[in-house]
Amino acid sequence: MLKILKQNIAAHIIIKNKNGSYLILKRSSTDKHDPGMWDLAGGGIRNNEILDEGVKREVFEETGLKIGRVYILGVYTIGGGDINLLTFSETKNKKSDVHISKEHNSYKWVDLNYLLKLKDSGFHLKAAQKILKSKTKVNSNRRFDKFKYKGRYYYYLS
Repeated sequence: MLKILKQNIAAHIIIKNKNGSYLILKRSSTDKHDPGMWDLAGGGIRNNEILDEGVKREVFEETGLKIGRVYILGVYTIGGGDINLLTFSETKNKKSDVHISKEHNSYKWVDLNYLLKLKDSGFHLKAAQKILKSKTKVNSNRRFDKFKYKGRYYYYLS
């Protein structure tokens, strides 16, 4: 039997820069979602919006960064509510190109080990940590690598 879901869809993203660092954002103390916690860029995907375009829009709104192709790494929900996608992309922007929105008051570029072990994290970053840890054993040398197959790039933790 077909069941139509009424949940909203949101996407949060792990962004890697050309130096191999990953972006985390600190939510403002007045933000209604996880105030003062470190988290990932992302947000709601609009009805009839292509996922790739929605993620790119959210990233640009929250950071001013332009990103490349978007890859889905995992799916999770918040207490059975909205459907959230954990995504990954790379940016060619420089570290100094980040311009955060009013939802956030700070940002950091960190290595993958720091991102995976950060304790002061909001819900979406915690979900990302669990998804990534479930895919591989974590050590300080882990990083995202990519390979090309039939003209497409695929990402994995190495």
